[in-house]
Amino acid sequence: MSVPTRRILRPGPPPSASLLLIRRALRKHPGLVAAITILCLIAGLLITTALVMITQHGAYLEAKADDWRTPDAVVLLPRDERADAVEAALRRDDRVTEVEADPMVAISGSIPYGEDTLPSSFVFYDADSTPDMGRREVVTQAAWPVDNPVWAPLTLQAAGGYELGDELVLSTPAGERRFHIQGFVEATYGGMPPLGQIWLGVPQADYRALEARAQQDMLELSADPAASSAGAQTGTIPVPSVLIKTRLEDPGSRPEAAIAQATEDQGITEVWGMSRRTVSMANETSVGLMAVVVLLFSSMITAVVVLVLAFMLRTAIREDLEAVGMLRAMGMTTGGVTRPMVTGFALVGAAGALIGAVLSHAVLPHLSTMLRAQTGISWQAHPDPVILAGCAAGVGAIIWLTDALTARRAGRMSAVEALRGGQADHAFTRTRLPLGRTRGPLAMLLGLKAILAAPGRSSLIAVVSAACAMASVFSACGLGTLALRDNALSLLLGGVMEQVSVTATDPDQVQQAVNRASGMPQVAAALPMDHRSETIDGGGVMIVVVDQPEELPTSPVYEGRSARQPNEVVLGPGLARSLGLEVGDTWTVGLSGDSHDYLVTGLASGAANFGRFAMMTRQAYAELAPEASLSGVGVFVEEGADAAAVAAQLQEDLGSDYQVVNMRDAMAVQVGSYLSMIPLLSAVLMISTALAVVLVVGLMTGSLVARSRTESGLLKALGMTARQAAARVRWSILPPLITGTLVGCLAGLALVRPLLTAMLSGVGIMRVTVGIPAWPALVLGAAVVLAAVAASALAARPIARISAHSLMAD
Repeated sequence: MSVPTRRILRPGPPPSASLLLIRRALRKHPGLVAAITILCLIAGLLITTALVMITQHGAYLEAKADDWRTPDAVVLLPRDERADAVEAALRRDDRVTEVEADPMVAISGSIPYGEDTLPSSFVFYDADSTPDMGRREVVTQAAWPVDNPVWAPLTLQAAGGYELGDELVLSTPAGERRFHIQGFVEATYGGMPPLGQIWLGVPQADYRALEARAQQDMLELSADPAASSAGAQTGTIPVPSVLIKTRLEDPGSRPEAAIAQATEDQGITEVWGMSRRTVSMANETSVGLMAVVVLLFSSMITAVVVLVLAFMLRTAIREDLEAVGMLRAMGMTTGGVTRPMVTGFALVGAAGALIGAVLSHAVLPHLSTMLRAQTGISWQAHPDPVILAGCAAGVGAIIWLTDALTARRAGRMSAVEALRGGQADHAFTRTRLPLGRTRGPLAMLLGLKAILAAPGRSSLIAVVSAACAMASVFSACGLGTLALRDNALSLLLGGVMEQVSVTATDPDQVQQAVNRASGMPQVAAALPMDHRSETIDGGGVMIVVVDQPEELPTSPVYEGRSARQPNEVVLGPGLARSLGLEVGDTWTVGLSGDSHDYLVTGLASGAANFGRFAMMTRQAYAELAPEASLSGVGVFVEEGADAAAVAAQLQEDLGSDYQVVNMRDAMAVQVGSYLSMIPLLSAVLMISTALAVVLVVGLMTGSLVARSRTESGLLKALGMTARQAAARVRWSILPPLITGTLVGCLAGLALVRPLLTAMLSGVGIMRVTVGIPAWPALVLGAAVVLAAVAASALAARPIARISAHSLMAD
């Protein structure tokens, strides 16, 4: 008969004992506690900032759009019979649930914007009207009446430097018009310069006068249809327009499809249209890019915390093996002894992450101001208990799990082995770099022997320094390159957009402009080039019309070749992805009721229209849109040349028959609010990674000094000076640090272009064409090493106070 066995449970420490053990572990390792707290604080701050922006910013903008009953798609058309037919067709369309038309007046011009000039299309509306769809919200308004009042988008205050009551001077080909800002408004459409239009509200009486003047100008030009069409197309005259707004039964479908079909049926191919989905994508592009980079860096810092803590905990347990052995001999389990230590460090990490999460809300208002300059909508972050608690709990759980796995290894040790300090019955270690046969300074040899004796510590220092150096190089060389305006503009313009654009009133005058621009100094190339916005298959596509793409100073084609024949086309990455096409495929285009097939010969990099563009020859576009008039010239200036001076000289030489626009400066003004975030992000990430290296080096050095206190005292008793003893410690830290930093800098330089390409691919940039300097990597590497040397020197200062007398007194 079998006798049932009984399992004997070993008692764990009572709650009071656990608290004492936690307190003992934290008090015994103050440097580790400080390092964990600071690093987890940085990680918590970065993680919370990124998560709040991802979860709250987009949701807030969508909620505001719902409150304003923002239409799913809009289109701005010249007010005529065809616009009425488009509106009627949309009202009959089963896909459309609501249609509303608002009268407007559009004209091209420019306004002062900060320290620059913003060229754009300006659309005036009746500020006293109350539309049912696409409402506008006045966020601030002057309490006193002003002369010639205008209600402007909030972006003019956030990025343009305007305040209530300021004068707004609109310069147009027809002359100047002066307004004073009565108030600032928020709206989904018409407030973002990069999307091509700025909407301005004027009182009803002023709007009717402006509308009557525009109608009179159109009547005066009606005798000359060619001049009237050219004036309306280039925006040199005010154009009475109508904004047709639609809401769809299925907003998740392609919102532009219904409008595209209605306009194509009327023979309208080139229109300004926008969808709520496109605006949302533009709003979230910079937020998404920044949040992803911040999350990657915060993950790296969390990994550094995990690696450092795992090593230090293993060291701490090894130092306390005698105490562990005594407690085990008294009946406690190893887990019961190490669990309080693990829990204590996990709580410290969670507390640091929670503090960082709370502090992130001191940073978010500054980011909110930057985002308001981009979107024209005020957003205020609010504390989210789920994110705060989740950040702290997540960091604490990662630390606890890592520490638990590390401490588990100590549980496999017998009590006798623990009492011996972790030594087995027979422990033989090979002597490396024997002092009797190895030449060199004694301090250096002892430091190198310490490296070989502790490969784990050396590997940890090398890995951490390499990771931080690589991240710093990316911040300085990659993000730092984008922080320079000229480099960012070169990337955004690429070979798809010219630096100076020339538009002739007569297509027959194009070659004259090409000849004049080609002979100017500082001009690298000038060739016929047009950009046309078309709605193809329900989506907005920019058509880049150019005959000699091989003459472009920078070829945008990164795969395949340029389009040279009338049946060939090069696609932008965004358009290629949406169509599912690659090089060698056929793109079937339906426009104005006709269908055309094009062979995809290449893919081009460019941020124009978020990568939704196509490049083709003039003959190919003439077959696609026979009624279109091509009258553009693209002027590319030499590197380092002043595009503004070239544009001014060209306008003076060509006269009033041509409209010259400095596209480089226009792009700089439009994306200035986006670029302003990059220097801040780069500085924060470099400081965070540098601080991580300094903390790790200081912690490792301090730990080594504390553990080798007896050894240092004996060496000083045998005649070694305090300087030599400190040099021994530095030699055990600096070689792996320098090696890791060098590897990290080289890896960062090698990976900066692929990482930048991956980061910018979402906006259509698939190839980085600007030069990336290597000197920031050298400066950063030297700075990291010098900071580490200083940290190790400070951490080794206690060696000077060690003596044989103090050791005997202890």
